[in-house]
Amino acid sequence: MTYNQLGIIAKEQKDYAAAETWHHKALDIYTKQGNEHGVAMTYHNLGMIALKLQNYAAAERLCSQALAILEKQGNKCDSANAYQVLGVIAVSQNSYLKAGQRFVKSIIGFSDCNATKEAHESALNFMKLYNKSPSGIRKKLITMWEKSIGQFSVKQ
Repeated sequence: MTYNQLGIIAKEQKDYAAAETWHHKALDIYTKQGNEHGVAMTYHNLGMIALKLQNYAAAERLCSQALAILEKQGNKCDSANAYQVLGVIAVSQNSYLKAGQRFVKSIIGFSDCNATKEAHESALNFMKLYNKSPSGIRKKLITMWEKSIGQFSVKQ
């Protein structure tokens, strides 16, 4: 069992301090080994802990660090997942347009790697965002969707 796995278990048990400790140990090892994917996934795990603790600045920084590595590696599926999490972080901060951009990138990334279920989940997140947004922002979200994905329709 790796330190990263121990961190995941501690997070599931809601022992966030222990989870962070395990993930930081994993991060040190992955960094020394030059294991970029391990570093990226550990940043992602630390970002998820920060999100759970509502430390949005740390969550965004850590998930963005993970995303930068994943995009450099050309890892579309894990990048799409990172975009989705970053979208959730942006929603929690009422950054509607930033969230919309991230959800669109997530939908496209998941679609590119044939992750239909995950793409659908991101589309649902986009729709929740749309419904929550002020009317002036909604028009911009529609334009964003239509430029990147296609026709936008809302079922009333």
